[in-house]
Amino acid sequence: MRHVHYQETQRFYQLPWLWVAAGVVFTGSLVVTYIADAGQHEYADPQLTWLILFAAWIPLIAILALGRYDLRIDTVGVHYRFMPRAWKWRLIPRDNIASVEVRKSKNLHERISCGYKRHVFDRKIFMNIAGRSFIEIVCKDGKRIVAGTTDPESARWALSRMEEQKES
Repeated sequence: MRHVHYQETQRFYQLPWLWVAAGVVFTGSLVVTYIADAGQHEYADPQLTWLILFAAWIPLIAILALGRYDLRIDTVGVHYRFMPRAWKWRLIPRDNIASVEVRKSKNLHERISCGYKRHVFDRKIFMNIAGRSFIEIVCKDGKRIVAGTTDPESARWALSRMEEQKES
């Protein structure tokens, strides 16, 4: 029977700066559209302009509203998914984990990065939305997974529980 030690969900709508940036760009595009339509152009079609604006912004709003990152640590291993990039749950079995470290961000790039990044040559996967601390998992085959977390102490406790069950 699986026992979940730790579970975390991060969503894009947790990032207030992203909503502010989207609002500023949206407002700016509306102002530019209004200024262009207010001109003396015979061919200006306001309905077409609004349709183009909404066709461009609806996917962005959908990604902001639906995009999320899930992390779960249980007796089997570490499960993760990053929607809309990776819809299915991925599993790192606890027997395949060589080392685990819970740490703060190493540099500014890690601190401001958000999203799902896969580095093919480094064999590294980076996932984060709102986390300021990271769980770095090194697998026995050399693959590394860096997953953001907002609660490093609970994640550290869950990983230690998983390691204890691995040894027994």
